[in-house]
Formats: sequence, structure tokens, C-alpha cells
Amino acid sequence: MFQNRFHRILFFTFTAIIFTFYCFYSNEVSTPYREYFPSFKSLVVNNYTRVSLNQLIAVEEVNIFLEYSKKISIDPFLVEPFLLYNYLNEENQTYFINYNLNPNVFKWKYDFNAFGLKVPTNLTKEETDYFFENICNNDLLKQSDLECTKFYGDNNTREWHLGEKIEWTKEQIPVSFLFNYKPNNHKIHLVLFYLRTQSLWTGKINNTAEVNDLIRNEGANFKFGLYEELFDNFDFIRPIRDVAIPEDPLVFLMEKNNSRLIECDREMATNYYEKYSNKDFKRSKFVRKSLTNIYYFKEMMKDYKMPFWMSSGTLLGWYRQCNIISYTTDIDFAADSRFASEEMTKNLMGNKYNFKFVYVWGIVQNGYEYSMIRGGYKADLFFVYPAEDNKVAIFGHTRSSYNRYFYPKFDLCTGQLRGVRLNVPCNAKDLLELEYGKDWVKPVSSWNYISSPQNKGPTEYWPKGLITFRQYG
Repeated sequence: MFQNRFHRILFFTFTAIIFTFYCFYSNEVSTPYREYFPSFKSLVVNNYTRVSLNQLIAVEEVNIFLEYSKKISIDPFLVEPFLLYNYLNEENQTYFINYNLNPNVFKWKYDFNAFGLKVPTNLTKEETDYFFENICNNDLLKQSDLECTKFYGDNNTREWHLGEKIEWTKEQIPVSFLFNYKPNNHKIHLVLFYLRTQSLWTGKINNTAEVNDLIRNEGANFKFGLYEELFDNFDFIRPIRDVAIPEDPLVFLMEKNNSRLIECDREMATNYYEKYSNKDFKRSKFVRKSLTNIYYFKEMMKDYKMPFWMSSGTLLGWYRQCNIISYTTDIDFAADSRFASEEMTKNLMGNKYNFKFVYVWGIVQNGYEYSMIRGGYKADLFFVYPAEDNKVAIFGHTRSSYNRYFYPKFDLCTGQLRGVRLNVPCNAKDLLELEYGKDWVKPVSSWNYISSPQNKGPTEYWPKGLITFRQYG
């Protein structure tokens, strides 16, 4: 085929050039915006559409925003849920779809993207004022064809969200900036993430007439700013040039699913301690140890990608007194029964956080419950099962029988217990009244977890011979 060595070298060199050219452009690493973007514009967003970060960075308007950010010394990171979802590998995408589907993730337009910015915590009041003023008001902005609008926090935003170093009045708290590229109205929503103890807080945009019109026009494009949100603090990775994303985008997306912040009732907590302080501070060691166990329980569940939430007495303590109930005997959590499996039990038994299994109640298909102990203090995890009449149920057990405790189906939001971000039912107050009765605000001198709850169903019996109780240790 080849007459001499020179022809062979020429052929293989030419082939290598063609192959390199194909790989480079098929991956769209640096394809000019105008060459491929018409098809990118017309994407029909669905579960199977893939939009890469390389495609995003090739967008002219995004590049202009990132270059502008460099010049004013800010370091934004991508938080647009749909694009973070597309960054996940296939296994994590499948996991997210199966267990954490949030339909809003798939509502996305190419010309509206969200970035985040962490607010520095080491600045003086004057330096912080300048930091925010400089984002939206400088000569470089005018040169870049960008317009910038600053959004302030909702009037109900509480100052203590932002820490002791920031002393503005609530009306003066900026929560985000909206950049508009004037030639074609491509928008970038820059969301401010404020440090709040171990978490990152984002605020609700003040509902002025102008803002309401904008949000109404943009519809589902606003993924942030519609309510207060709370995330665990995170570091960044930079998978491609110039674009930072949360270090674990799957964790961020899972938190985004139920990130709406619900506060404990601080006024109720103040009144509670004024009235019942003697009763509640008898076992302060239990509170300290339980807080430690909550932290490690959360880390353990994060390792196995299992969302969970505060339940029963732990939920009551959080909402009623913004704390752990010191006179109880354990901490209570719940998780969706879709995560109940013998494989999960085996995995959790091998955890690295020193939680030791004491009991496993029920069967995977019905009434599964874990009872664990760490450092001498107990933690229970109840699995929540679908029930009739659009309800859900957890189970209370004896060796031969069980009772179901019914709740209406509920969504999950986020609360903060002594600095730790934890999921909570969005309608926590309603569920507490259902479980503990109309006098749930008052502490009780005795409580039986089988017979005392107000939402108890009839006693049911396990089939004879079925193993529904396992003891360990």
C-alpha cells in the first residue's frame, strides 16, 4: 500500500490530525458560540438531555460574566440545578431520579443560569459595604454590556441569620444580583451564600412590585430567592477552566430538594424555658452527648446517601424549645421506606462512626426500625411507609404485635438544631399536634412510646413464625 517510509509517515500524521480535530470538536470544548449554539438554544429539556459544562462555558454571555467576575475579584460558582445534574455520572443521575426527584431541576432555559457567591466573613463593616457596592457599580460593568440589579432581603429576614459581624438592618441585606446581557437579555442570577454557623444561608428576595413582575415573567427560571434556604457548607472543585461547582454536586442537589428553611419557634422557646427551666436542665450531659451523636449520625447517613429527618421527640424539642429535650432518653429520626433493605442494614452495621446496633424491629416490607447506641446514648431510625387515605405511617413494636402511627403525607424542609442543618417536615407544628395532642407545648412527666401518641392505630399482630425482632450486642 505504501511505496516508502515517507508515505507511511505522511499518512499516519494526516490521520492523527484528522482524529484530533474530530475529538476536539465533538467534545465541544471550545467550539465558538455561534457555530453550535442554535441547536443548543432549541434543546427540549427532559430526563435524557445532556448539557455539559463545556457547552456552558462556550456561551458568550457566560464567558463575559466570568471575565467580569475575575476583574472585580469575586469567585462565583455554578448552582444551576439542571446543569449540576448533567455533571453527575450515570449512577448518581439514576439515584437522584429514583429517590430525590425534584421536577424543578428539569425546568431550565439556556438563557437564565444561577451562580452562587460566598459572602466573606472576615471583613469589616466598611469593607463588606464596598464588597457589595463594587459588584453592581463600577466602570467595568458599563464596558461589558452587562446590567446589574441588586435584590434585598424580604422584610421578614432576621438579622441573626447573618452572624454577629454584620450589623445591617434587615431591609439592607442584599441576597442576590441579577445580571442582564443587554444585546440579547441573557440573564445570570448571582445568589449570595452567607455563613450561618456550620451552614450556608440564602435569603428570600423582597417582594417589590418590580421583583414580582420579573419573577412572574421568568417563571420557574428563578431557582433561588423565592424563600430562605439552608445548605451545608461546602468547598469547590473546578472540573473545567474558570467554572467552580460544589465539591459534591449530588449532595448539593439532594439538599436543594428540601432546602426551604423553617425556623424553630424562638418566642415559644423563650417562654418555655422561663416556665419550665428547672425540669429541662436536669440532664445537660445528655444534651451535649446527643448533639455529638446527631452530628455523626448525619455524617453516617450522608455516606450512604440516605435522606432522613427529625422525628417524634427530637422534632418536638427542635420546634418547641430550639434544643434537644433533656429529659428524654434518645434521639429520633425517620427515613423513607424505599431505603429499607437488608443490604442497607449490613452497610450501616459496618459504619465508621461507632454506632452499634441494639435492635432491628419489623421486616423490610413493613415496620422496619433501627435502634442504635453510641457512647451510651441511643438513636432510633424509623422507616416511614405509605398508608391508606393519602397517609404515611411509622411503627411501634412489641415482640408479637405492632401499632401504626399515622400522619398525612408531608414535604420536607430544612431546620437547624443547635447549628446542625437537619431535614424537618414542612408542617412540623401540625404533625406535633397530631402526635402529642393539643397540649404538646407542655412537658409531660411520663410517656410511653407505644400507648401515648395520639395518632396511634389499632394493635396488629405479626404472623406466627415470622422473625420481626433481632437483638445485637
